[in-house]
Amino acid sequence: MKRWLLGTHQGAIGHDHLDAYLDEFTFRFNRRKSASRGKLFYRLAQQAVQVKPVRIAALSQHKG
Repeated sequence: MKRWLLGTHQGAIGHDHLDAYLDEFTFRFNRRKSASRGKLFYRLAQQAVQVKPVRIAALSQHKG
């Protein structure tokens, strides 16, 4: 994990986003030997065109 963080992110990780980095590492680690890695991007692209677009204003709204 340390090697991945240093190699991928050049050591520039913030404490605020550490959970997201660890989630990404876990995701990649669990799928490193998957036989259908190419399908992952294909499915992501399929889902991207099947949902309605979200405006940036809607993403940045704070609901609290």
